[in-house]
Amino acid sequence: MRQKSSVPPTTVARAQSPPRPLPSRKANKGGADTSAPPCIYCGVDNGASGSIAILSPDAPPFWAATPTKRCRNYQKTEKHLNRVDAEALFDILHDRVYAPAQQTGVRTLVLLERPYCNPAGFNASMLAARALEATLVVLDLLGLEYRFVDSKEWQSIMLPKGIIGRDELKRASFEVGKKLFATTKFKKDADSLLMAQWAKNTKL
Repeated sequence: MRQKSSVPPTTVARAQSPPRPLPSRKANKGGADTSAPPCIYCGVDNGASGSIAILSPDAPPFWAATPTKRCRNYQKTEKHLNRVDAEALFDILHDRVYAPAQQTGVRTLVLLERPYCNPAGFNASMLAARALEATLVVLDLLGLEYRFVDSKEWQSIMLPKGIIGRDELKRASFEVGKKLFATTKFKKDADSLLMAQWAKNTKL
């Protein structure tokens, strides 16, 4: 993890430490029995406004907003958007998922919520696809196993029945998250935490 400094984090990482050698793409595949516990579960609520949660056998629950950076868009008219900060995402997943798994021999599983995709919402769909691709690149570099999950798949188990509408689902997610993860700080909703907990409960 980067040291605290008045210098921007990326500057610290590049100036004070040599480039970190990337693990092999096969580093986390084909080794231990993937059906046996324990496991580090990571839930990723896709998008630049999403979040990351990690449930580890040897550490308290972890939650963080997806790291982003402000960049200019590709259009001729000057516009800016938030992109996933792949370097910062790499650091989080390396330090909290990949490295602990290498040290202890536990397996890992990353749950990716299937991104929004609707021709009627072209811009939103494109932003979701861009965020997903950045995340997949990082997962490939680390060699972490992952699977896609439809939101209804985990919501039907982790949230109360009969809730309809995005706002109501987010509100329910927040309330359930507060009960299950009372000491973990998170914002807006607990989707990534509940996704990881659902995977843990179902022993994926």
